[in-house]
Amino acid sequence: MSLSNENNTRMVCIPLGSLAAGASNTLPGYSPVGKDRVKSVKLINENAVTANDTNNRVVALRKKGGNDVATLTTNVAGGGLVANEGKSLVLSSAEADLLLADGDNLEVDLSINGSGAALDSAILQLELID
Repeated sequence: MSLSNENNTRMVCIPLGSLAAGASNTLPGYSPVGKDRVKSVKLINENAVTANDTNNRVVALRKKGGNDVATLTTNVAGGGLVANEGKSLVLSSAEADLLLADGDNLEVDLSINGSGAALDSAILQLELID
């Protein structure tokens, strides 16, 4: 049995709450103590969201003042949300964006295209490697 850091992850949940379809917001996310690497990020929403190319929600986890760590758009290409099931965000292809250091601050940008899509009792789940 391997005891590498890759197999010993920990979870951080960021409560996003509810946000009406037409509303955007930027929320504080997570501030690591020490070094972490983001392995995965999932959005979990209480209600289903139908994929739509005109009216959709854009979720971006980013380093404050920096690059996106992970993103999801609820358009046809990105896919909709199934109620109470995790939907993976697309991780940045740049390894440097996934590495977190003491003092980094992550924020969650919740923006819209068109009239947007509602979030209901949503959380963002981060899987981190120490």
